[in-house]
Amino acid sequence: HRIMLNHASFSQDDWNRGQSMSILGWAHKMDFLAYPTKQPGTIRIAVGAAGIYWGPHRIMLNHPSFSQDEWNRGQSMSVLGWGHKMEFWVYPTEQPGTIHIAVGEAWSPHRIMMNHVEFSKDIRNRGQSKSLQGWVHKMDFWAYPL
Repeated sequence: HRIMLNHASFSQDDWNRGQSMSILGWAHKMDFLAYPTKQPGTIRIAVGAAGIYWGPHRIMLNHPSFSQDEWNRGQSMSVLGWGHKMEFWVYPTEQPGTIHIAVGEAWSPHRIMMNHVEFSKDIRNRGQSKSLQGWVHKMDFWAYPL
């Protein structure tokens, strides 16, 4: 499994207008709304891309070499073979009207997955282990549904 956020073939305006990620071999999985700048109580998620010119194409959120404080202060995802793709701000805990996004991490190649199909909303919300089938729980965040 691999995941991609807002493929570079389209502009952010296209994504904001509802462009589907079911393109170029990717299957659209989900939508969520996040803030483009810091808001009270939010954390920064930096997105890095790798494998753009040689595979596999994939993304990483907040590389584990840095703390959340460093990400919040503007650390770039252009590290250790990743190219900085984008960033957004979300909540680290549930807020009224938000949805839970559980992020798993795997290696060979290094990559992330959001809301793995094996984890229902109920499992994610009960706080059960989100490590499964080679994926290790990396982080959780909450964003608004689209």
